[in-house]
Amino acid sequence: MRVQLPSHTLNANLGNRLKATGRVPGNVEFMPERPFDVPSTGWSLLSNGPMGTVAGTTLNGQEFAIPFLPSFPVLKALAIDVSGAGSAGAAVRLGIRANVNGAPGALLADAGSQATTSTGIISYTLGTPLALGDDWLFYTVTFQGAPTTGATVRTHTIGDPRFPIYGTGAPAANSGYWGYYQTGVTGALPAGFTPAGFTQVPIRVFGQAN
Repeated sequence: MRVQLPSHTLNANLGNRLKATGRVPGNVEFMPERPFDVPSTGWSLLSNGPMGTVAGTTLNGQEFAIPFLPSFPVLKALAIDVSGAGSAGAAVRLGIRANVNGAPGALLADAGSQATTSTGIISYTLGTPLALGDDWLFYTVTFQGAPTTGATVRTHTIGDPRFPIYGTGAPAANSGYWGYYQTGVTGALPAGFTPAGFTQVPIRVFGQAN
C-alpha cells in the first residue's frame, strides 16, 4: 500500500522513520506528492506562475537551475518559449540536474543547444528518455552563442514557494530567490554545478511525458 505525503521527500523520510518505530505497518510505502499526472506524450510546464520575460543579452554562458517537482514519470522532451528573437549566433541549451540537499547537482540530461533567432516554442528531444523519479529536480536554461542581442524568453515572475533556496547571510529586501546559476558554460553542460549565486528569474520550460 502506498501513502502519498505532501510536497517533499523529507516527509517520506519522516514516514519511513515512523515505520521503524513499529507504529506504522511495514507494508506501507510513503511517496512524495505529485501535483497531477500528465498523460503519455502530453506537455506541461515544469514550474508555474505569472508570466514575464527576460532578455539574454547579458546572460551569455550562465546556466540557470530552477527546481521542479515531476508530474510524470519519464521525460521525453523539453521546450522553451522565445518571445523576442536573438541576433545571429543566439542559442539556448536546456538540461536536467539532480537535487542534492536543495541545490542543483549531477547532470542527468543535456538536451542540447538550439538557435533562438526566431520566436515561438522551441523544442528539444532528449537522446534517451529520462526517468524522473519522485523527488525534486532542477531544469536548467543556459544562454550561449555570444550574440550581439540575446533572445528574450518567457519567465515566471515568481517561483515555487514550497522549495527552500539555501543562502548565507540575511536576505535582501524585496527579493525572492527561485533558483541558482553558474557561469562559464559555453558548450556542453558540465557534470557538476558550482553555484555563482541565486536567480530571481524562473525561466518557463515545458516538459513532454514519454
